[in-house]
Amino acid sequence: MNNKITAYKMFGKGLKCKGSQYEVGKTYTHNGKVHACENPMDCWKYRDITESSFAVVELSGDIDRKEEDTKIAARTITIKKELSLHEFIQHCVDWAMNNKEESSNFPHQASSGRGVSQISSGRGVSQISSGRGVSQISSGPSAHQVSSGNYAYQASSGDGVRQVSAGDGARQASSGYSVRQVSSGDGVHQASAGYGTLHFALGSDSVIASSGVGAKAQGCVGTWISLAEFDSDRKCIGFAVGCVGSDGIKPDTWYVAKDGKLTEDKS
Repeated sequence: MNNKITAYKMFGKGLKCKGSQYEVGKTYTHNGKVHACENPMDCWKYRDITESSFAVVELSGDIDRKEEDTKIAARTITIKKELSLHEFIQHCVDWAMNNKEESSNFPHQASSGRGVSQISSGRGVSQISSGRGVSQISSGPSAHQVSSGNYAYQASSGDGVRQVSAGDGARQASSGYSVRQVSSGDGVHQASAGYGTLHFALGSDSVIASSGVGAKAQGCVGTWISLAEFDSDRKCIGFAVGCVGSDGIKPDTWYVAKDGKLTEDKS
């Protein structure tokens, strides 16, 4: 099958992938295959959104498709446009809105209205919204909650959930293990109680609070972070609190609670 297909690819930071550096506007042909997804949401299954950069790409030459999702393998890739996290989230929303009947590995709930509630108890459901003041609630594992509207509420109790918001004033709350909370809007509040949650806030005046074991957080200047600290028996021994940009706490750096302070994560 030889044609050109527009797709999305998540790279490592700086458009790097498997030791190679990619640049916008250039075309690369591989001896093996390069992969991307027509549905940007499917990219999340193959790379951590908190450690990625994003691009719209064009694939061509000996194209192969997977049956279970929109992942495509091809010989040639052209990097059309790099996307910010905010833009990538909006592309996820737009794709869902334009492909509501598209078959998918997991069901998804998509809305563009104001004040809509999306509630799910199933596994791997994608909840996608572009409206203002939407509530997204899930109890199943591996759900994806994506919102581009302001003042969205995202709440989950399942393990491995991804909560991603581009709007201002969003509220993200989770109690499951290994959750990822990512936001690019201003004034976002992220809260978690589960084990191993990652908090990633790009917008200004954000607040991160976690009472779970093994939580990590990073944010831009002005982000307040509060992480619980635990001893070897997983008994809480206090909280480490600080503001990014003050007391040596750096932006775009992962922090954990250690010895009563926010300490750079070296793992």
